[in-house]
Amino acid sequence: MSPFRYGMMTLEDALLKIQEVVNSNVKKCELININHLHGRITFNVINSQCDLPAFKVSTKHGYAVLASDGECERIVLHRTTSAPVSLTPGTCTYVKSGERVPEEATAVVPLKNVTGNNSHSVQININPEFGQNIKNIGSDISKEKQILPQFTRIGPAELGILAAMGCKAVPVVKHVSVGIFSIGEFLVEPGEPLNPGQVYDSARISLIALLKHNDFNSIMDFGIVKDDTQSIKMKIENVLKQVDVLVTIGCSNDNDLLKPILRNKFRATIHFGNVLLKPGKSTIFATYKVNKKLKKYIVCLPKNPMSALVSTHLFLLPILEGLSCIYRNPCTFQVRVEKKYFLHPRPRAAWAILKWNDMDVYAQAVSRENLIGDQIFSCQGANALLLFPQQTKDQKESYTLYATAYLINN
Repeated sequence: MSPFRYGMMTLEDALLKIQEVVNSNVKKCELININHLHGRITFNVINSQCDLPAFKVSTKHGYAVLASDGECERIVLHRTTSAPVSLTPGTCTYVKSGERVPEEATAVVPLKNVTGNNSHSVQININPEFGQNIKNIGSDISKEKQILPQFTRIGPAELGILAAMGCKAVPVVKHVSVGIFSIGEFLVEPGEPLNPGQVYDSARISLIALLKHNDFNSIMDFGIVKDDTQSIKMKIENVLKQVDVLVTIGCSNDNDLLKPILRNKFRATIHFGNVLLKPGKSTIFATYKVNKKLKKYIVCLPKNPMSALVSTHLFLLPILEGLSCIYRNPCTFQVRVEKKYFLHPRPRAAWAILKWNDMDVYAQAVSRENLIGDQIFSCQGANALLLFPQQTKDQKESYTLYATAYLINN
């Protein structure tokens, strides 16, 4: 009996399908202390809890005065405690930059415009302007003003704002948990002795590192499972109980076991099972409903390490970003290609290193290999994937000087 075969979906349609499915996900939040907020995504809009500054502040070292007194000698009021003093006509008080000024003060005169070192009085040598060198209450941020939009990544600047507001904890999008395992009879953990016909499982190691490099750290490594129906079923069942997203490597071809297992055993919805792309054709994206409210996500990657990495950049990372409410459009642009590339009957993605110079308006794309085969060294140092059209009867190589580049964080 021939296996059920899935039609080819274009890269563009696959990405649209991912967006459609992921955007329907019910987002979850958790309250996190400010000391652990770096890199997290705000769950909702964050409004200011107070005015900043909370009192009138001097922006210069100088003397707080009543601007209406004009240019004249003033008596210096001394402060022996942190308690504020009250200014009256003909008086002033020394303040430092960032320090609170008396409520009555309407200007701060910088030291360069003041003479006299008498501790009891000073000469103000300018006519101060009303509000000069004073920050008013709430002039930076007013109470209840929006300070962070929903789904904002919290970096150093955002942390500084939250701390200035006195925030102790903030609701953020809950981390997406990911479980990963490889499928293969002849895969061996790195460092173990190799028997004839066995290879080290490099794809899983690279994939976990790539996810962590892109700030996805809630990862569980479930190792290697044998390529047989019962073993794969049990492993999938076990992993889906523990994580939000299951990622498998290998056994995703139409002639392999994964699609029938997902369809028949788990009644999973397979959103796409073949992509019109080289490499990455056999990438699978599916969802599995545990109950009416809880949905799990399944991404099955090809067994070739380079194919798995390409599919991770193009499909898995957008899925995880969408589930984590990290909304950034794929950065694609035209680049100049240094040499011809061999095309393929399917549209092709090729690793490239982009370089810029002051003489050219386009970045230049260079690579270690032409990627006739998926060389393991081809991706080293790459910061982009070049996207080439499919081969035609009359065109076997890329004759164009330009190609579309997809910027990656490798």
